[in-house]
Amino acid sequence: MSLAQIKTSMVLVALCAFVFGCSSVDQDEALQKRQAQVIGHVEAFEKRWDDVREVDLSLRQALDMGIRENLDARIAALEIIVAQDDVVLEKLSALPNLDATFAYVGRTNEGASSSRSFLTGSQSLASSVSSDQYRRVIDLDASMDLLDTALAVYRSKVAEKEALVLGQRHRTVLANVFQDVYAAYLRAWIMQEEHEKIDELIARIEDHLVRLDVAKRADLLGVEDVVEKKSNFLEAIRSLHNLKEDITNAESELKGLLSIPHHVDLTLREPDYAALPSVKRVMDGHLAEMELKALQSNPDIYEALLSSEIAESRVQEEILRTFPGLNLFYGFNQDSNSFLEHHRWVDFSATLAQSLISVFTLPKRYEAAENIYKVEERRLLALSAAIITQVHLARERLNVLEDSLDLAKRNEFQLSRLKHAVSEKHKLGFVSGESKILTDVKVLEGSILSEFAKADLQRAMIEMVMLLGYDVDEILGGGDAI
Repeated sequence: MSLAQIKTSMVLVALCAFVFGCSSVDQDEALQKRQAQVIGHVEAFEKRWDDVREVDLSLRQALDMGIRENLDARIAALEIIVAQDDVVLEKLSALPNLDATFAYVGRTNEGASSSRSFLTGSQSLASSVSSDQYRRVIDLDASMDLLDTALAVYRSKVAEKEALVLGQRHRTVLANVFQDVYAAYLRAWIMQEEHEKIDELIARIEDHLVRLDVAKRADLLGVEDVVEKKSNFLEAIRSLHNLKEDITNAESELKGLLSIPHHVDLTLREPDYAALPSVKRVMDGHLAEMELKALQSNPDIYEALLSSEIAESRVQEEILRTFPGLNLFYGFNQDSNSFLEHHRWVDFSATLAQSLISVFTLPKRYEAAENIYKVEERRLLALSAAIITQVHLARERLNVLEDSLDLAKRNEFQLSRLKHAVSEKHKLGFVSGESKILTDVKVLEGSILSEFAKADLQRAMIEMVMLLGYDVDEILGGGDAI
């Protein structure tokens, strides 16, 4: 390799390094800019809550706040607005094209021209001028392709259906937010009421474990007795920790659903289930009526129906695109050229054009659109079958949860009687402190499990109502809506 080639290679390598280095720097700057934007959004969000340290909420207020403030719900609502804007834009594209032009035209010479005889090759006309050296031109043109206009109107109808699809998705998002807020509130309230009792019991057990070690070292208890007692207490601690774990994350989940910063403390009121409309009539309805209601009102079914209609419209659009286009043109013109006899004139035309490619490709395009329509029809059928199955499963789950709640209440009642009996015996010295602690653990577990059973049943009832297609405002609005 010659010295010149080596120099050229080095220059190319340096140039590539410079280009890629600049690109890397640009990417890093763009990434830092996006990160700064994210941090800015978070800071702006938290700034709204700078003066708030505690929020007092009832179940109804939490549900209202979730529907109003949840970020997923707000994004879904904004998507509907964007889709409605698309509908307007599609309608506007059906308007005719209007072009207005004003031009000042000039040249460096007068632009004289002459003619030459084709037969003799000699000049047949003297040089002459037919246009001013400087002139003003005004054009106002209107044109419309009737096929494009028809397609624009047709697409606007499809865009309206797509906006309705997003409306159904918004309903689904609201239903999911409603259910999640409902469940998180109930669990968070249980945590608020019971976590101090759980911590107190765990502290009592830990203190008793220390006493067992002291008794073992003093030879007051045998090794086997200590191991057995410790095993029982450690199992009780494990059980209490499991209960605490089930409800500890509920408050953080609730704050996230309500768009409340985590530094804000929540004070939750006891859930008033009567504040929501009773859904007992829905639960007692015939199964066939539930199936029909779900097929008529469930947002997923409605969305699938709209998607099927959109796919059918695409098939018809492919046929419409094959028709010839008729272009209409109308233009007003004005020219200041002094050599013109008429300085203002109008020209117009009507042109019929047919795309041969659209004719040749119609069978394949029609087949592709028809296949998409068939897929949407099959999806609708599959979804209908799935919804019916979900109705049956939801009904069965309600029956199971009702039985579970009944058993939990009966167990809680028996444990409360046991606690009273053990407490009385402990006062009289017939029961040890160890038995009393283990009894208190069982009673607390029974109370929390009873609350869990009640919360699970309430959530299942809400899920059932949502599955049948009732909207959030119907549930919050009152019993007459349901």
